[in-house]
Amino acid sequence: MGKWSLPGGVGALEKENNPMKAVAQEVQGDFGVDYINCDLFTMQYSDQTEPTLRLYFYGKIKGDPQIKSVKTIQELKWFTIDEALDTELAFEETDKEVIHNFKKKVF
Repeated sequence: MGKWSLPGGVGALEKENNPMKAVAQEVQGDFGVDYINCDLFTMQYSDQTEPTLRLYFYGKIKGDPQIKSVKTIQELKWFTIDEALDTELAFEETDKEVIHNFKKKVF
């Protein structure tokens, strides 16, 4: 809490085994928009405190995002890629590397 983070969650994976469908459900549940043209960008594995596999997706949304999950989301803000790289993130080690690689490969 108190830091910026990329959208994410695990709740949809408890109900949906397909990660592509699960990420669409997470985006719909947290922001009230449809997530279309979803593709897996990369994944990161870490076992520092407990085994964790982070999947990073990208795609387009349809609609105007609004905060729907008030338990974990305090504020919603768009960042450019460069702004995100200059911002303190909650999951700094993994997210910054992925954002940097996304900038190199996609833009």
